[in-house]
Amino acid sequence: MNLLSTTLWSGIATALRLGSGLVVAKMVAMAGGPAALAVFGQFQNFLVLIAGVSGALFQSGIVKYAAEHRENKDELAGMLATAIKLSAIVAFAGSVFLLLLHKEIANLVLHQSGWASLFLVTGIVLPLLVTNGIALALLNGMGQICHYLLLNALTALINMLAVVILSLWNGVEGALYGLLVGPILAGLVSVGYAVRIHGRVLSVARHGTIDRAWVKRLGQFAIMALTSLLTSAVLPMAIRDELVNQLGWQEAGYWQAVWQVSGAYLGIVTAGFSVYYLPKLSQLTQDEDIRQEMLAFYRTAMPIVLLTGGLVYLLREPLLLLLYSDKFLPAAPLFAWQIAGDMLKISSWVLSYMMVAKKMTAWFIGSELTFVGLVYVANIILIPMIGILTPVVVYASLYAVYAIFMYVLIGGHYLRPTKGF
Repeated sequence: MNLLSTTLWSGIATALRLGSGLVVAKMVAMAGGPAALAVFGQFQNFLVLIAGVSGALFQSGIVKYAAEHRENKDELAGMLATAIKLSAIVAFAGSVFLLLLHKEIANLVLHQSGWASLFLVTGIVLPLLVTNGIALALLNGMGQICHYLLLNALTALINMLAVVILSLWNGVEGALYGLLVGPILAGLVSVGYAVRIHGRVLSVARHGTIDRAWVKRLGQFAIMALTSLLTSAVLPMAIRDELVNQLGWQEAGYWQAVWQVSGAYLGIVTAGFSVYYLPKLSQLTQDEDIRQEMLAFYRTAMPIVLLTGGLVYLLREPLLLLLYSDKFLPAAPLFAWQIAGDMLKISSWVLSYMMVAKKMTAWFIGSELTFVGLVYVANIILIPMIGILTPVVVYASLYAVYAIFMYVLIGGHYLRPTKGF
């Protein structure tokens, strides 16, 4: 599949996934307003964080090395044996951690010990969350993009049904438990599918042992995955927590609403990028080939992103009414800065992805840690000064700096190959 067809099919699957996510957000918003949406977002980010730290660290590595060794079943089985066994060990440790400290974690994440049982259940189902991610990564790396996207869409539908049914039964608390029920069912489906297609190599991997060489190679991706979690999970949780501490759950809910709309439209228009680019860039070795892939991204994807962002801004108030309720209209002024940041973020996306594909571990970790640290410190300082606008102003400003940095680090080499790196 090429970029255009991958993006098309990924867009359809992601539209289903994000559409179901917006249905879920609507249910939560109607049940409890902005404050409930903020709580829901906080727990979603926690699930991403704990699944990542507890074993989903090797998914990017599985994608890369499955793409490289599709025809070498011995190497593929060795890699999978190491990745699966390491994931199992870390997931078990994560489960024990949650089971022992669920009350303390509930207070830390949601500021309410009454949610402790929610984190206890998370500890019980955590291995299935991790297993689901590994199965999907294998399908992606082996080039079964249609199967991968179909399972992602199915996962989204199961999640939506679980959250909607449980929220109708028990309000916001039911919706939070629904976030756990969905992945359990989806994990069983995706694992069964991966076993049916790649049962032979998985059987060999199951009897294999942990290989030190593969630990080292996968470990680089694990370190980068941990670093990425700072941006995708820890940073949103920290910003939301700071908004709660300084302004309250209601204001945190306004930011969550805008953040979720942003994630939805970006997720749809960039759906095929991660599915297509990591395996593709991992296979390419010639600078000119990489350059052509990057130029195709800017010619094909960026105009779509710019157009979609503009439409979201023009329709911001109708979208807030449609997706949430009139209680969320105070969030409308946040969209201008958020969308500006989105455009800058996507402009640097393909450049930053090269750091993963080419294992530029030190640069990746250094840039991510610096970015996360600056964003967090800026929010702490500026929230008392400019209030609820702070997260989006900081987001746009620092992504402008990040885009320039990524061009200097990577773009100057691959987009202008006549110059030295």
